[in-house]
Amino acid sequence: MSSAGYAADNKPRRDALVRESLACMPKEHKIMDKIPLVVVCVAWSVGAASALADAESDFQLLFGDEVKRVVASRNSKAAAALAGQMMKAVGTVENRPDLDLLILTHAADLGAKASSGFDVAEKAIRQILKAAPDDSPKWIEKLSVIYKRRYLLARGDERADVGVRQVDEFVAIGDAQLSAQRSRDAVTAYRKALSAAIITKSARRQEILDKIKSANARAARQYEIERLTKALANDPDNAKLRTSVVQLHMFELDNPKRAAEFLNDDLDEKLRTYVLQAAKNTEDLAAAGLGSRRACEELIT
Repeated sequence: MSSAGYAADNKPRRDALVRESLACMPKEHKIMDKIPLVVVCVAWSVGAASALADAESDFQLLFGDEVKRVVASRNSKAAAALAGQMMKAVGTVENRPDLDLLILTHAADLGAKASSGFDVAEKAIRQILKAAPDDSPKWIEKLSVIYKRRYLLARGDERADVGVRQVDEFVAIGDAQLSAQRSRDAVTAYRKALSAAIITKSARRQEILDKIKSANARAARQYEIERLTKALANDPDNAKLRTSVVQLHMFELDNPKRAAEFLNDDLDEKLRTYVLQAAKNTEDLAAAGLGSRRACEELIT
């Protein structure tokens, strides 16, 4: 039987074992007492096929009853406390990024319900932004809401500090999104930073406006590249079109590794050599903390 089949066949047995074992635990045991037991049962049932396990089912085993309890109680402080317990469970089950992501999303939502959980919610969202970049706009908005609530609740110097941290955080998120070739999401983050900068009369307003302008221009280039890439997929023998795609990735987006993916023997030999060498240099220089701009400089000099 395959490992996936073994996991599927044993999952009901695992769930039953966990529930029976949890039922034997004293009610006063905290949720963290349950985690080692669930971890052992998860490992026993899925083995090498852990990635195929049902994240939602495993989450319910860990936290289902507690989530139902705090939701029913409508106690925002209890929800925030549960979010803190959830964060301690992240990474406990090895090789389960799907389960970790689900825990993080619930921790972020529950933590945001009370000011006592804002720190936990922000920490969870920062990890989500790295783990699930496609969902960045949603979580950037949720983080913005938390900061707005912090700002409204704060007074005096504390309010000013919240404003500064909000500007710095969203600029950093925007920069990270831009580095990941996600220009549209970068613009979203920069705009959040600009809103906070205007309210707090931050000296970074012009800097952020410049970042928005640059990111918008880059987003337009990315859109053009996406359009040409789709056209190339329908006309793969079009050397002129292929050259344009390679050059745009190489010189406009400063991404030689991506440009190299579109190379073939129909393209100019000098261009092929240049792109391949730049891609190689990028890998070599990455270890030294340098980017592909430096790779191009190495080639020129």
